[in-house]
Amino acid sequence: MLQSIQRIFQLPELRAKILFTLLMLVVCRIGGFIPVPGINGDIALSVFRQQTGGSQNLFQMVDIFPVVPFRR
Repeated sequence: MLQSIQRIFQLPELRAKILFTLLMLVVCRIGGFIPVPGINGDIALSVFRQQTGGSQNLFQMVDIFPVVPFRR
């Protein structure tokens, strides 16, 4: 298994793609902790809880946002 990983990192194109993916994951994880200016996190959380009936199911939270039809 270690030889497989070593072979992956010997290919420059594949190494660049893997490192880019890992970098994007790190950026997204850090970005999740940066607060949005003008948004009170406690109020937003209470609105989400109220809209989902007290639970924080991901699919229930997605249902909060209206669906905008695609127009050509």
